[in-house]
Amino acid sequence: MKLANICSCALGLGVLISAPQASAEISKPVESVVNGMHVVDRMIVLQVGGSEIAALPPNVQSASTSVPDVLSINLVSHQVAEIMARKEGRTDVLFSGRDTIYRYHVTVQRPQH
Repeated sequence: MKLANICSCALGLGVLISAPQASAEISKPVESVVNGMHVVDRMIVLQVGGSEIAALPPNVQSASTSVPDVLSINLVSHQVAEIMARKEGRTDVLFSGRDTIYRYHVTVQRPQH
């Protein structure tokens, strides 16, 4: 399996810890089919410094984001990744499999006090 080495993606196992204020808001997935590819869209809102565990499609082949300054991706296993918010902004994260794409629309906000 070949994974794109984009946004400090790393394949490894580890303990994931997130601060209480780093909770995420996640929408229900919207599913569609585009040119035979099954596409699952979700929206995530994170606070700077927060993270969210994301499922990966079967047979994941790549992981990418269009704005790597906003977040980074840590591939925890072949089934799970952690999306980590770095600074305010918006970007999409794409996890592509053989016939499925998981697309996360991520908004990173300043922590609420």
